[in-house]
Amino acid sequence: MKTIKFIFLILSTLSFYMCDDNSFPHNMKIADTLIYTNPDSAIILLQQLQDSVTTKPQATQMYYQLLNLKAKDKAYIPHTSDSTILQILHYYIQQKDKKHLTEVYYYAGRVYRDLGDSPQALDYFQKALESSKENKDYRLTSKINTQMGILFLYQDIYDEAMKHFREAYKYNISIHDAKGAVFNLRDIGDAFMAYNNADSALYYHHKAYENAISLKDQWLCEVIEGGLADIYLQLHKYELAKTMLQRSLRTRKTGHKAAAYSIYADLYYQTGHLDSATYYYNKLLTSNRIYAKQEAHLGLAKIAYTQADCENALQHIHEYTVWTDSIRRVTDQEAMRKMQSLYNYQVREKENYQLKAQNTQQTTWIVTILLILSLLIIIFLIYLQRSHSKRNQLQNSLREIKRLEEEEHQRSIRFIEENKRKIETLEISLQKSNEINETTQKLLKAQKEQILCLNSKIEADLQEHEFAIAAFKQSSIYAKFHNASSLKDLMDEDWIQLQQAINATYSNFTYQLYSLYPISTIELRICLLIKADISISNIALLLGRSKSAITSARKKLYEKVYGQKGTPEMWDNFILSL
Repeated sequence: MKTIKFIFLILSTLSFYMCDDNSFPHNMKIADTLIYTNPDSAIILLQQLQDSVTTKPQATQMYYQLLNLKAKDKAYIPHTSDSTILQILHYYIQQKDKKHLTEVYYYAGRVYRDLGDSPQALDYFQKALESSKENKDYRLTSKINTQMGILFLYQDIYDEAMKHFREAYKYNISIHDAKGAVFNLRDIGDAFMAYNNADSALYYHHKAYENAISLKDQWLCEVIEGGLADIYLQLHKYELAKTMLQRSLRTRKTGHKAAAYSIYADLYYQTGHLDSATYYYNKLLTSNRIYAKQEAHLGLAKIAYTQADCENALQHIHEYTVWTDSIRRVTDQEAMRKMQSLYNYQVREKENYQLKAQNTQQTTWIVTILLILSLLIIIFLIYLQRSHSKRNQLQNSLREIKRLEEEEHQRSIRFIEENKRKIETLEISLQKSNEINETTQKLLKAQKEQILCLNSKIEADLQEHEFAIAAFKQSSIYAKFHNASSLKDLMDEDWIQLQQAINATYSNFTYQLYSLYPISTIELRICLLIKADISISNIALLLGRSKSAITSARKKLYEKVYGQKGTPEMWDNFILSL
């Protein structure tokens, strides 16, 4: 192996000195070819040419820098600075080099994506896409569309993501890139999953899997199998999910098994194999990812609660809360980083427009529109994150439910107060408007308006819940049950309507009950009537039972859910508190 490398180095060096200074050296073109098949070798070759390149013309030096950037990107070495790409961009824009400019724009997008600057990355990808119309490089055009689709998908802009994934697939089909087309099909399936359209997602993942099998690419099959397992699990096709997991996990590297452990644990939990679920949740705890640890503690808490292991349940609830707080801090830091990225992007855009002597008013409008759109995206992401957290809260722990409800209410009030302090800070800054430029002044005003709107929404949500309760008590179904005197006065449709009204008023009331214990129809009706403020005597009449039977049922319900002795009144208080 060393001999081959030595011979290759000698040939490369000889070809370098045989080249004319006015053209790109032949060994650079060799490195360019190696980038797509063996990027590590391309990096080694380029490093060996570093000293010789310094004596070459600027065009050769810039081409060398571009090759270095491409090779590191293809070798999955993260970009940590934009200094090199900015030099390359400046040169090729100044030279109006249409042959290389599309590629330069593309790698500028890749650099800023690694730096976490999504707006700047999308801007360069869009420029690359527009430039690609002239050079007809369909392979590069497919890559540009794929990168834009991924960025849009991460920002929950699903329509745009789907459009670019389909475009990437179209170009890969036209150039017969079967492997690239498999990834495109997988990406389209992921976009459908974001739409909560599991059937369409399954169709595209399965199509990608069939193509991967036909290519006889084991690694590619493994990638698609993991996605298929997750979809089958969501469709409750447990055996198929298990089959795909076994195939995927068989060859998956140790560091990449967390996703498979997560799906395995969820699969066994849903199918009632709690010992196996416990095993994989514990395996998931060994992952370094905080999201994996949060998920594992949540799953173990549910299992411990199901097994009446209160001590372990509380311990895992505590750990789940700790990791949830860590995730919240990371999310807050990510939001701040995005805001900083947006600010940096605004400054760069302003400098560019000033250098080009463009209209100041036009620049102000562009920056303002970008800011508003970005703030809307951030608010939408925060909303989705909170919704996801609520779905993952422990519904089988009464103490945890009450604590989280109180915490959510207190957080809303604190959030309003914090926002008021932010508004005061912004007003102080606006009072010093003579010391700042017009663009920054408009930015501060926009931020103030956004915070005011957010506070109004929180207050409106709190009032909306109070109005919902009042509306329920004035509804016809509420009146019908209060006026009924026996079981004969009610039909099955009336019970359904009462259940729907209570669910709408008290945030899916029956779902919370079923998550605590698989109660019977008569037990559910007792709970609905308690929630509807029906007296115990009338509950007995409406259900055709004796008052003592209703009393006994309430007492047993408390004991089943809490695992300890209690009184009927304690169950009533719990139902009213939900």
